[in-house]
Amino acid sequence: MMLVNDPTSSFAFPAPCAPTRLRVNSSCESNDIVVSWQASRGSDSYIAVAENTQGRRWSCNSSSTSCQISGLLCGQKYKVYVVGVDDNCIGAKSEEKMIRTAPCVPQSVQNDLDCLSGVLNVTWRSTGYLVDFRASVVSSEGHVSVCTTKKHHCVVRNMKCGLTYDVTVVARDEACNSSRSPVEQLSTAPCPPPSFLPALDCGTGVVSVTWNHSVEAVVYTVSAVDAFGRRYDCNGTYSSCSFSTLECGTEYNVTITPSRNGCVGRNSPTKMIMTVPCVPHLSEVEVDCLTNSAWVMYNQSAGAEDYVVMATDSQGNVRTFECNSTSDGTCALPPLTCSQNLTFTLKAQDEQCTSAASNGITAETAPCPPENVMESVDCDSGTITVTWSAVAGAVSYTATLDEISGGATACCTTSDTSCDVADLPCGEMYVLYVTAQGRTCNSSESQEQLTRTVPCVPENLDAGLSCRTNVASMTWNYSKGGQFYKVKAVSTDGHEDGCSSPNNRCDLTSLRCGQYYTATVTAEDVVCRSEPGDSVTIKTVPCTPENVSSVMACDANALVVSWSESSGADSYIATMQDSDGQRTSCQAMTEGSCNMTGLGCGQILHVAVVSSDGFCDSPPSPSVDTPSGRTEREVTDGCLKERQTEMQLELGKTER
Repeated sequence: MMLVNDPTSSFAFPAPCAPTRLRVNSSCESNDIVVSWQASRGSDSYIAVAENTQGRRWSCNSSSTSCQISGLLCGQKYKVYVVGVDDNCIGAKSEEKMIRTAPCVPQSVQNDLDCLSGVLNVTWRSTGYLVDFRASVVSSEGHVSVCTTKKHHCVVRNMKCGLTYDVTVVARDEACNSSRSPVEQLSTAPCPPPSFLPALDCGTGVVSVTWNHSVEAVVYTVSAVDAFGRRYDCNGTYSSCSFSTLECGTEYNVTITPSRNGCVGRNSPTKMIMTVPCVPHLSEVEVDCLTNSAWVMYNQSAGAEDYVVMATDSQGNVRTFECNSTSDGTCALPPLTCSQNLTFTLKAQDEQCTSAASNGITAETAPCPPENVMESVDCDSGTITVTWSAVAGAVSYTATLDEISGGATACCTTSDTSCDVADLPCGEMYVLYVTAQGRTCNSSESQEQLTRTVPCVPENLDAGLSCRTNVASMTWNYSKGGQFYKVKAVSTDGHEDGCSSPNNRCDLTSLRCGQYYTATVTAEDVVCRSEPGDSVTIKTVPCTPENVSSVMACDANALVVSWSESSGADSYIATMQDSDGQRTSCQAMTEGSCNMTGLGCGQILHVAVVSSDGFCDSPPSPSVDTPSGRTEREVTDGCLKERQTEMQLELGKTER
C-alpha cells in the first residue's frame, strides 16, 4: 500500500487521462475493497485511493484496470478514486465514489446481572460511524433474548435462574452487520430448591431442613424468621442444614435462598414450622384431703396447646392426666390413690411434640382408711381394745366410738396399730371407726362396725315362791345392753339352781325344800356377762316330815302322832281323818309329836303330817292308817247307842 499526494507536477508532456467507469466492490465480511475502472489514455499504470473523512489514505497500484485496497478501518466512510500514471506524471482523478466499510465489532462487552430480579444490563464499546446494535443473550436451554439499540448498553429482563447464558453484540448499518463480539458467558442466580421439608426433632428441639436437587457450588442459606423479625440462618452446600438455637414454642417462617459466587437468587416459597413447646414451670400442688383429688398450678408456656401432668409414686409407677390450655394455669386432677407420696411434673404439648418435664413438686395424698379393724371387750374392766392394719403414710391413728343414742363420743389416739378405750358406760352400743392421720391430711373413716360395752347389772331382783310347787319365780328390771339373763341360786349347803331367759323373768324349778338360797341375776350379750346385781334370799317350802307314825292310847282314847324334824319347818300339823271323813288335827312347834283326843269309836284313822314355816306348808307326809283300840262288838254297840241318841235328839228338835 502506498499513500500518494495529489499530483501537482507540471510537465511538458500531457498527463494521462482520468480513468472512467469507476466501480468499487466491498464486502460486509471484510474491510478490503476491490476497485476497477476503464483504462485511460496515456496511463502506464494506475493508483486507486481510498480516503477517509479524517484525510487518511489507503491505496493500491495496478498496471491493469483493477486492484484491491486492504486494511481499511471498519465503520468508516471513504471516498474512492483512481488516477493514471505514466513515467512522468500522475493524471487527473477519476470520478469519486463514497463507500462505507462494515461496522466495527463491538468491544469490551460487559454483563451486569441483578441476580435477584433477573435483569441483565449489557454494555459495550464501539468505534466508527453511528450504527444500530443488536445484543443477543442465548441460554443453555437454547432460549434467545434480543435487544436492539443505538446506545452502547441494553437491558434484558426475565433471565431464568440456574442457567448459563452466552452474550454477543453485533453492530449493523443499512447494508452490513459486524461480526459478533467475543462471547461473554454468565450464569444467572441459582434456583431455589423446588421443594423442601422442615422437620423438628421433639427430643432435642433441633429443626432440620432438607431439600432435593442440590447444585454443585451453590450455597443454600436457610432462614427462619419469627413474628418479631428475629432471623436465624444456617448454610448448606448439600441438601440439608439444621437449627439448634431456635426459641422454644415459637412459630417460624422458613425459606431457602440459593447463592453462587456472590449471586443471590430468589427465595423459595415459605413454609411454617413450630418449635417444641417451652418447658412449663410447676408452681404449686394442692391435695384435697377429703377426696384425694389435686389441683396443679403452673405458669403457662409458649407453644403449648395443652398440658400433661405426671404423678410418679415412690415405686416409679406413673399416672398421666391431660389438661387443656384453657385452664388458666390450673389443672384439676381426679381422685388419686390414697397413701401415696407422689412427685408431680408437667409437660407442655402441641399436635406434634411434647416438651421436657417441668420441675417436680412432691405431695402426699391422704392416708388410706385403716382396714382389718377389730375390737375386743375386756368383760371384767369394760375396756374396748381396737386393732387395725398399718397404713402407709400414717403418722398416727384415732379410734372413735360414737354412741348410737347420740350421746358422748369416746376415742383414743396412738402411733401404734392398737389402742384402748376405757371408762365406757355399761350397756351402750357404739359405732366404731378408725382414721389415719398423715403429715398433711387425714384419711377417711374406716368401714363402720357396731360394738357394745359390757351389759349393765340388772337391778331390782325379786323372788316369788310358790308354796304349792316350791318354784321360785324370779323377776328383775331389764338392763342396758342385756340380751340374755341368767339367775343363779346357791343354798347354804352348796346346792345350786339356775334359770335363764331373754326376758326379765324366769323360774327356779329345782330348789330343794327347807333351804335358804341366795339368788343373783346377771345380764349377757354375745360377748360379755355383767357383774351380778344385788342378791335376794329365797326360803324354800319346808320339807315334808318323814318317819311319821301313830300309836293309839286306848285308855285315854287318844292318838299319839310322831315324826322326824324336817328342814325349814317352824311348826308341824298332824291331821287325822276317820272313816267318816271327820278330821282332827294337832299342832306342834319343834317337837316331833302331838296327841289327838276325842276320837270316834270303831274307825280306821288316816294320819298325815305337814311342816310349816309360817308362810308355806310342806306337802303332807304319806298317810299312816291306825285303828281305834275297842273290840268290834264294843265298837258296834257303842255306835248303835250313839246313833240312837243322835236320832232322838233330832226328833226332839222336830217336835218342838
